[in-house]
Amino acid sequence: MTHADGRQGCADGDAGAGRTPGRHRLIRRRTRSIRRVRATPILRAPVEWAGPRAVAIGAQPGLAAASPASQVGWMTRSTVRAKPSSKAGPKAKAASRSKPSSKAAAAPGSPAAYIAALPEPRRTEIARIDAFIRTTVPDLAPCMTSGMLGYGPFHYRYASGREGETAKVALSSRAQYIALYACAADARGFVAERYRARLPAADIGKSCVRFKRLDDLDRAALRDLLLETARTGYGI
Repeated sequence: MTHADGRQGCADGDAGAGRTPGRHRLIRRRTRSIRRVRATPILRAPVEWAGPRAVAIGAQPGLAAASPASQVGWMTRSTVRAKPSSKAGPKAKAASRSKPSSKAAAAPGSPAAYIAALPEPRRTEIARIDAFIRTTVPDLAPCMTSGMLGYGPFHYRYASGREGETAKVALSSRAQYIALYACAADARGFVAERYRARLPAADIGKSCVRFKRLDDLDRAALRDLLLETARTGYGI
């Protein structure tokens, strides 16, 4: 369409009104929309802790406001899960300490505690030898001496003036063997050395008998060794 002054026009109106917005205009509109969303404030509601689930009072329509005593926290969600406490209270700890043990514990430093602390099968083996010694020489009172099982404690004194406490018979569990000590000697020498021929499975020193198991020894010879040790002094 041509106007009287020669300008070009459009029968449907101004062509500028029907133009499509440029790409930069669309980007600006989207940016403004994102900013408006980010600027929206997040409502925070007081949380009332009530067991395994905590409900945010006031965050949902129809819920009453929480009392100041129950407002122990602020959350941005309407419901949260309360984590169970892993710490036991004072009452629970006291109750656990007061529970009696199913097994009677041996007194620390006692012969029973020494045997109980040994691993198997050595524990059973030492217990068998301990019972054999107690039966053979019942007059030798059980005790602990130098970290070993002892039987018949006594005080000794050397000619040099050195003295101390030991036992007539001692039993010790070593890493590779079991040691039986016979603290007895007279004019003929050490009592233990006299039983080398009768106890060939054992390695016998002056007063120490080393072996692996009780069944490796002749019971009669071992009994005689214990009896002679009990009635012989320690004349060194």
